[in-house]
Amino acid sequence: MKILPQQLESGNQLLVASSMLIPMEDGRMFYDFAQQWERLGNSVPPVMMMAIAEVIKTDILDKAKTNGI
Repeated sequence: MKILPQQLESGNQLLVASSMLIPMEDGRMFYDFAQQWERLGNSVPPVMMMAIAEVIKTDILDKAKTNGI
């Protein structure tokens, strides 16, 4: 999904959050304008976090278990 700069300026944080597949409580964000963008910028989308967790499991934890660590 392409998000235009005009959409960012208009405070369309829900559009950004939904494009990142971030679940929202009742479709609202309970922070002031600057905090909303800060939280979105610092967040890790759920699908990306799932991929990171899978790599940690297979490449680190499973190998450590196999090696008896």
